[in-house]
Amino acid sequence: MKYLLLLIVILGTFSLKADTLKVGYNISPPFVMEENGELYGTSVWLWNEVSKNKTDHIELVQYPLDSMLSALESGQIDLSLNPITINSERIGAMDFTVPFYLAYSGVLTRDESSFSKAIALVSSFVSLNFMSALMALSVVIAVFGLLVWYFERKGNEEEFGNGWKGLWNGFWWSAVTMTTVGYGDKSPKTTGGRLVALVWMFTAIIVISGFTASIASSLTVSQISSGVDNIEALKEKNCTTVKQSATDLWLADHYFLKRNARMELDSCLADLKSEKVDYVLYDQPILSFLNGQSDSKDFTLLDLQFNPQYYAFPVSKDVSKHLLDELNSSVLNITEGEEWKHQLRLVGL
Repeated sequence: MKYLLLLIVILGTFSLKADTLKVGYNISPPFVMEENGELYGTSVWLWNEVSKNKTDHIELVQYPLDSMLSALESGQIDLSLNPITINSERIGAMDFTVPFYLAYSGVLTRDESSFSKAIALVSSFVSLNFMSALMALSVVIAVFGLLVWYFERKGNEEEFGNGWKGLWNGFWWSAVTMTTVGYGDKSPKTTGGRLVALVWMFTAIIVISGFTASIASSLTVSQISSGVDNIEALKEKNCTTVKQSATDLWLADHYFLKRNARMELDSCLADLKSEKVDYVLYDQPILSFLNGQSDSKDFTLLDLQFNPQYYAFPVSKDVSKHLLDELNSSVLNITEGEEWKHQLRLVGL
């Protein structure tokens, strides 16, 4: 009789364990956040919707982010609330639900002081691009000024006489016409001069548009603040990222040898603030959310995207295929609805 009771207790223990779904989490805004002991955030909302009709007992377990994957692989937890990037290495060690968000890696840097920005702005006016555009514009003005003077020097001596004064008047007319100021103090009277003027009026529209675009390019905010306009430019910079994250794996595959990976994002941000590194490379949705917080005004998120990655809930291989199919069906139904889009907009995703 006692052996029968012992068997019932053992079977009951296994049955309880089978009905308990262990869900790991780590605070990672805006997907998983905590306030007054309550979890909230985009992933938390999605999981609450997915698990509404589940009969399993759900046990939430907090794990360090660097231990989350190993806990899933070893079966210590069944699922992670934190969205994990799907890649070929991870999919061999665990299962995933269907993806519910397409993210990219991004770049965070220190926000420069107003004085530094002013110096950078002044410096941009003597940059090679700006000076080249200014020189080209001066040459075009000179050419059309010379042409109008050539035709007007005899037929319109009052306004375009011979000698250096006449040449100067030609350049003056050319500049005034290009800028559409239209003083009217100089105007061509001869047929040749008017033909030159006609061509110059229409040409000047194109020239001034190109010159404006060149100025805008040389004064782009991202160039002023960081001097970086593509991800390859960061290979020789002091960068950091979260160790073994999808961004870290991408950087390793693309030969970013000078990166200094840290175990936690908070350590990366501390290194950036203390000027130990110049850039933090990590998931852009997380960097964007942190950059919008009041205590993160010392940082600037650059307009750079790389490493597209699909976010999904990682699931232990020990979880039954039936439960995984249920999770997939629920995730698809919920993320196709308007409420999910609303949740993403709430946190700026």
